[in-house]
Amino acid sequence: MLGLAAGGSLVYSLPRWFTPETTLRRVSLLSAGSGVLLCAAIIIVLCVPVATPAGMTWDQVTAIRAGLITIVLLPSFILAGIAIAALFQSFPKAFPGLYSSDLLGAGLGAVVGLWLMWQLSAPSLVLLMGSLLVGSGAFFAASGGYAGLRTQLAVLCALIFIASLANESLNLVRVRHTKTNLVLEVTKRRSRANVIHERWSPIAHLVVFDDYAFSRKDKKALAGWGVGSKYSGTPPPTYHILQDAAGGSEVTLWDGDVNRLSHLDYDVTALPFHLRRFDSVRMVLSVEKTVETGEFHSWFRSGSEIVNLILYLPLNALFDLERADFTARLTNAIFGSLAVAVLFLLTHLLFDRIFAGLSASILFSVSPVFVAVTTIAKVHGVELFFILTAIYLVFRFHGTKSRVALALSAACIGFSPWVRESALVFIPIYALAYLKPELRFERKPVRLPAYALAPANLAAVLVPLAVVLGGGMYVDILDRI
Repeated sequence: MLGLAAGGSLVYSLPRWFTPETTLRRVSLLSAGSGVLLCAAIIIVLCVPVATPAGMTWDQVTAIRAGLITIVLLPSFILAGIAIAALFQSFPKAFPGLYSSDLLGAGLGAVVGLWLMWQLSAPSLVLLMGSLLVGSGAFFAASGGYAGLRTQLAVLCALIFIASLANESLNLVRVRHTKTNLVLEVTKRRSRANVIHERWSPIAHLVVFDDYAFSRKDKKALAGWGVGSKYSGTPPPTYHILQDAAGGSEVTLWDGDVNRLSHLDYDVTALPFHLRRFDSVRMVLSVEKTVETGEFHSWFRSGSEIVNLILYLPLNALFDLERADFTARLTNAIFGSLAVAVLFLLTHLLFDRIFAGLSASILFSVSPVFVAVTTIAKVHGVELFFILTAIYLVFRFHGTKSRVALALSAACIGFSPWVRESALVFIPIYALAYLKPELRFERKPVRLPAYALAPANLAAVLVPLAVVLGGGMYVDILDRI
């Protein structure tokens, strides 16, 4: 986006440089230059180490390195952005086809690139991408009738392509410095970290530290992800996973099977066989203890444990499950999927268009953040389902005046904080959805619908909300803050 924005601004500022007569030649040179700079950038980033000077903090070193990487990579993206913007400006009638080809190429590149990651090393793959950029420059030169330039760029494309293949056997470009190596250097020097697993995946460097790797600065607090200084219990062992090109992640109750870490070759958010975060572990243990003893045990979020029990009880009776971690992941995924369906209904209700509902639900379902938190043993999917259902039902009430829908919506919004306490921030939004104020530029700028203030409707919304929302869980929350 930065490259295309900068490129578009330059093309707009220099219209004489990009006329229909000269655009193809300039675009061919820009494409080739982008490919060459991309190859040079990856060599610099992977092969040039950045030492950690004494007296500098980890944040300072990271900021400096991120700045240097940005400076090195930016020219290649800017040249590519100029080339794309020049084509759009010089050939406006062909814009729909050009833009469709751009989007199609991006999609195919993402799919094919993921497959190539398992066939080539990261440096070889980037060199291959550079050769394709140079090859596109040769194509534009041929289209413009520049035979000499076409031949030169074709030869350069072939040389870079051969280098990308030769790198696999000759190891011409070696990865000498990565984010993980930098963290290893700092951690080994400044803490008691022990590396219990380390390997190179086709994509990046993966390291697993033991539970001393990133302990809290508060020495009185027990080392454990999500454990505060007032926690009196014993947290389970916590392992810290670090992978290049992704943030760190905490894994608890890991059985030590390194083969299961193969799922981390893509990203640390893909942990289908592990429980992440301390709250997930406690929820699963509470569900298992409830089934074992026959008495309800709740650690913190009673609502999430009740919802998980509803799925765990029948599955455990049928398949005799050893642990409740599978149903914890399944429950979150199911309710996350249902939340997408409710979002479709809500959007369709508000805009009275199927296209609006489909667009909103599809975009929401493929959002990386949504996928990341609804495919692991968390409760975000459950929380979203109850919040969206509450909002949908309250808008249904405005259309049908059904107090049953209103009472169900109040029960859903009241239950959602029991699932996850962050849902409390949605109660004021729910109140606005119920009151549905009409803003006016008059003496009385806010006008409320009369039926919203009717005693029967107020009772239908306040009684279920008070009954479901009331409880002793917030005393426990305040005690832990």
